[in-house]
Amino acid sequence: MNGQTAAFDPAFRRIPRLCAIARRPPLLISPSTSLLTPGTTTAMPDAVVPLYHQIYVVLRQQILEGRFSDGPMPGEIELARQFGASRVTMRRVFDYLVKEGLVRRHRGMGTFVVKPDDPVTMGGGAQTLLQNIIDVGERTSAVVVEFEDVLAPPDEAKCLEIAPGTPIKKLVRVRHLEDTPMALITTWLPLDVTSKLTLDRLANQSLLRLIEGSGVRIDRASQVVSARLADVATAQYLDVAVGAPLLSVQRIVREMSGRPVQLLQGLYRPDRYEYRMELSRVGEDRARLWIDNAGHDVQGGHSEDVDEAPASVPNPASHRV
Repeated sequence: MNGQTAAFDPAFRRIPRLCAIARRPPLLISPSTSLLTPGTTTAMPDAVVPLYHQIYVVLRQQILEGRFSDGPMPGEIELARQFGASRVTMRRVFDYLVKEGLVRRHRGMGTFVVKPDDPVTMGGGAQTLLQNIIDVGERTSAVVVEFEDVLAPPDEAKCLEIAPGTPIKKLVRVRHLEDTPMALITTWLPLDVTSKLTLDRLANQSLLRLIEGSGVRIDRASQVVSARLADVATAQYLDVAVGAPLLSVQRIVREMSGRPVQLLQGLYRPDRYEYRMELSRVGEDRARLWIDNAGHDVQGGHSEDVDEAPASVPNPASHRV
């Protein structure tokens, strides 16, 4: 490198988490609906995915999301009933969770989740692209499955920078692409930005445009992209198998003053969404890094019409980069 020091930041660095949405009650799963591929009436064949592994995948995901953070987990008998499995199967599931260091058994007290370390969020030049929104408005439709006033749970309140228990609006929609479900979008909003929201408008108009219609000036957003597995409820909405991998996007939108006006949690089918980035190689010798081309047009242009879409390209999987 001839003694020269690169004049740009490292490509990857540890950055704070956007905020944590973790606390959720355990998902109760009845034997009639658990571990089934949507559209079928029989469990996934053991030759493909053994029952214990299906249950392990679901419980592992729920543990990582913090659903069992307070107090002991449900016991083997209760979980066996919920999953429609035997105690022997559940004991095997817990053996794997113990070996992985996710739970710890205490005789006479129960099984407790081992608190995990905060994950490392990797950021770099490509982050800018993740805030862009591609124009798929004319090819998508949204079905509202929940639209109600709720009291802000602690985690959502923290993200919105309000007191827990503050009344907010909760909106859950399933977005379809060519009649196929592609995303489950859950949004939390302060009540004062929801004056223009109606079921009819939500089915046909951009949520951000409706928020702006209430007099709010949208300024910026922060976004974290990760992955998670589909639980039973999500699998039914998106028509995927329980435990199927999903793209997870969490976004906080702020107005000009910096106040959060939208918290969005999106779960996307990877066969319906993908990331496509144009990267350039910069720097010299060993300090060369990949950075995104700022402002690059992502196959179809940028748009505000689909405000819950990440920087992505809808279908087809054959065009992944």
